[in-house]
Amino acid sequence: MARILGIRCEDIGALNAMQCPCALNSATADRARRLVALYELLFDVHKGNEVTSYNWLRRANADLEGQPLLLIVDEGRIDEVIHYLASRNTADGPQS
Repeated sequence: MARILGIRCEDIGALNAMQCPCALNSATADRARRLVALYELLFDVHKGNEVTSYNWLRRANADLEGQPLLLIVDEGRIDEVIHYLASRNTADGPQS
């Protein structure tokens, strides 16, 4: 989580204790909002099934050309993964 948010691992404890080490308009706060958006989309697309969401994040995805979790953590491509999930969550209903 620290790598996604762009903060130190030590700051995660403060974040968990509701003592956010970042300003609401900071880059860290923006990344946190995108992370929440990602998980909301995962919930919708996979109909709340945590196991399916977990597996989707860790399985290679041909459309994204990689494993979504690694794309997010290692390559900073969270916006691309969000866009992909949003396109899967169509008006016809969530798809997996």
